Amino acid sequence: MVRTPGQDEVAYLYGSVAPFTGEGLYEIHPGKTAADFCCHLDHLMQMWLDYFLFVACDNAPSHRAKATQAYLEEFQDRIELVFFPTYSPNLNWIERLWRYLRGQMTRNHFYVSLPHQCEQIMAWLEHLPFEQVIQTLGGINKFANS
Repeated sequence: MVRTPGQDEVAYLYGSVAPFTGEGLYEIHPGKTAADFCCHLDHLMQMWLDYFLFVACDNAPSHRAKATQAYLEEFQDRIELVFFPTYSPNLNWIERLWRYLRGQMTRNHFYVSLPHQCEQIMAWLEHLPFEQVIQTLGGINKFANS
């Protein structure tokens, strides 16, 4: 969730990263519904057309929703979700990237608006060096645990 002080607006950052290449897909959606999640999955499949995708997920309600299950049945030849055990954020590598992002982009920063904050976060993600992504995901970055 991306929140700006003094604003009632929120936006949700969805992210997927290939752990061996550091290549990722990061998107901002208005909600964290099954429809938003399935939209992100659609974009993942468009990004990697020639691959069967295993997507590691936490147990968020949108990941387990009936609409998501129906979507997965429709695209069972292209994509499968693999769920982490409940209450295990330490296994979910994208959570390490989110923690690093918060430390670099949201703590002690003020943005004039939510759209401005979202633009800055997306620009930061687009310019994050591959080595930094791998170090953060692997837990060897000095900021990864802060």
